[in-house]
Amino acid sequence: MYISKERREEIEYHAEVNDYFGTLATVLNLIKHDERSEELVRCLDRLIGDLLYLQEKYHITKNK
Repeated sequence: MYISKERREEIEYHAEVNDYFGTLATVLNLIKHDERSEELVRCLDRLIGDLLYLQEKYHITKNK
């Protein structure tokens, strides 16, 4: 999958400031509120919870 230089920089910035999981959870929450499927909403709720847990308990480190 191709990721533009600008997108890579944005992802790396969020990882460096330890905000990637929270940012992704916020985006998923916005998607959830636009969707009508109850199954998808439940799945997004679980993913949002997972990401917020990871945000609180883990830190992303770059592979060398």
